[in-house]
Amino acid sequence: MLRIRPGARLYDPDDHPFLTRELRGYDPTMTPLEVLHAARGWWVLAEAAENEKFAVVVSRNTGLVVMAAAIERWEQDEEGRRAFAGRILPPGDPVHDRYVGQPDPTPNAVRSAVTYFTDEEFDSLPCRCGCGEPTRAPWRPGHDQRALHTLIRTDFDGSVAAFLDWYQARRPAPQNA
Repeated sequence: MLRIRPGARLYDPDDHPFLTRELRGYDPTMTPLEVLHAARGWWVLAEAAENEKFAVVVSRNTGLVVMAAAIERWEQDEEGRRAFAGRILPPGDPVHDRYVGQPDPTPNAVRSAVTYFTDEEFDSLPCRCGCGEPTRAPWRPGHDQRALHTLIRTDFDGSVAAFLDWYQARRPAPQNA
């Protein structure tokens, strides 16, 4: 989950097609939609950020969560910064009800405006290998190989060569640049 603790509200128009906004930062007079747009980005984040499904916005003044959002899509700008598209989670949504109005879920020592934290109930998915273990990414570490070798064992009698021959015969022709 992302925790976003924006600075003071600033008029800073951005007309990027993915993130059109007039303001960045936060103050309590902003509408919920203004808070969402201001919190969405552009942020310097690793590609791993795109695994996040939720974001909470924390007021620097009060230290309380003022909004929760579901992250639905990510985009990267020409400078490598990331922004998300999403929707405000209303009262009655489990993420909203757990965080909005509550203290910052990250330690006070965290100075960055954007940081990650884990809430196992909302951040975990079952590993794609079928083991059932929770993970934030599609696979637990090493489990992608486990799934691949299970497939090779089941469908190709354990022969990596047979799998590669099958794949090469069906692989689309490479595109010439």
